[in-house]
Amino acid sequence: MILENDAGGIVAKDSNGAVIGEIIFFMTSEGVYKIKRTYVDPAQRGKGLASQLMAAAVKKIAAEGGKIIPACSYAEDWISRHAEYSDMIAK
Repeated sequence: MILENDAGGIVAKDSNGAVIGEIIFFMTSEGVYKIKRTYVDPAQRGKGLASQLMAAAVKKIAAEGGKIIPACSYAEDWISRHAEYSDMIAK
């Protein structure tokens, strides 16, 4: 699996270059990023790919000093299970 930065988020590709997952996020205001969608191909689910995508997005946002609006249910759940990132939630 290959994770690649994309203009609107991060995509995961298999060894053939086919997209097997993605996380879409974008800046809504200065330093605030909305995580809008997390998707994993049904054949790839249950393997931790969504968590890897979320971790990569949070790492990228943190590197830019950003805050997060978790607008998709997976992002909300992931953040709630990773209390170490709770300070990144935009208020």
